[in-house]
Amino acid sequence: MLSIVRFSDAEAVRLSSTAVQALRSLGVERPERHLVVFENGYVRSVVVGKSPFTDAEVRSLEARFRPTPGQPFGVGIFFYESFGMDFRAPSHLVYAPERPSTGSVAAYLGAESAGTGRAFLSAYEFDATPATDDRPFFFDVFRYQGLGALALPHVRVLASVLATVLALAAALLLFPALRGGLPRDRSLGGRSLFFAAVGLAYLFVEVWLIHTFATYLGHQTYSLGIVLFALLASSGAGATLSERLEPRRGVLVGVAAIALTLVFGRLALPGILAGTTALPFVARVALAAVYTSVLGVFMGLPFALGLAALRPELERIVPWCIGLNGFASVVATLAVVPVSHAFGDGSVMFLGAALYALAGLASQLAFTSSSKISISSSPPKNS
Repeated sequence: MLSIVRFSDAEAVRLSSTAVQALRSLGVERPERHLVVFENGYVRSVVVGKSPFTDAEVRSLEARFRPTPGQPFGVGIFFYESFGMDFRAPSHLVYAPERPSTGSVAAYLGAESAGTGRAFLSAYEFDATPATDDRPFFFDVFRYQGLGALALPHVRVLASVLATVLALAAALLLFPALRGGLPRDRSLGGRSLFFAAVGLAYLFVEVWLIHTFATYLGHQTYSLGIVLFALLASSGAGATLSERLEPRRGVLVGVAAIALTLVFGRLALPGILAGTTALPFVARVALAAVYTSVLGVFMGLPFALGLAALRPELERIVPWCIGLNGFASVVATLAVVPVSHAFGDGSVMFLGAALYALAGLASQLAFTSSSKISISSSPPKNS
């Protein structure tokens, strides 16, 4: 049996729905019979069993919370008592199979018994849909509907940080560029779109990789360190290889290779990771590093090729392109939060792939063909 203690009805319902989905994935036909829920103030204890709970098991659990006259019961915790949670009072059963039950958890599990569990979750005040590997945000139980979502504290924080970044970008990027003047070139818009799309796409894919390997490697810290190291090193290798490619053709090759590698990762990687979780840690690190490195080599091509495509007379816009790319990367680290919460980590990967495709299209419109490319070009004769 597995017992998990959480706070509030919303978390208990989400925990129950996650348990129901997990049991169904194991072939259980009546998962609501495998759950028992206790309540103590704000605290909810959800107990999940591999087999259905019998009446004798439920009575045995109830007996554990029945105080004996004249003997102390429970424990006093000052921190929780200050919030009105007294663990010296006995817990009581709020849901068990074939028992009279009360509360939101009982209502949900009763709906599951009647085959209307999904309808209950859709109509429920909070988002209590099952937490999955793709959307593992268990504690985000809010429904972001209408302008009322802007009043939520974490939404206000995210909005204020985004506004700050935009203001800093205007001060540190747009103002100097406008004051110093940018070359009047018809391709400036396309080049700006290219470098902005590459900056956004790179960070979206990077975050997807970190989330993908977090559970596989055992902790976010391992995933962060390994993915960043492999991605940055391989991207540098890809940038070096880009010197042998013609920009317009090279960008298309890089974007197509990124898309194919991401599709492979989305379709095949879950099965590969699930089948290799028993491997030693070093072997799992190697597998994560290999996939990340292959993808990173291709991700290192577009930015370097974009810089290489700047003709000598357009060298003045190099700082603008680099600054725009960096600004887009910062925006991506903020934008990935609501995107992943709303649509899941998989959507972050798909959005990154779409942005790389947009960069590929922009490169065909903005870059000119040349037979020899060098990132460091000679200055104009009149300089």
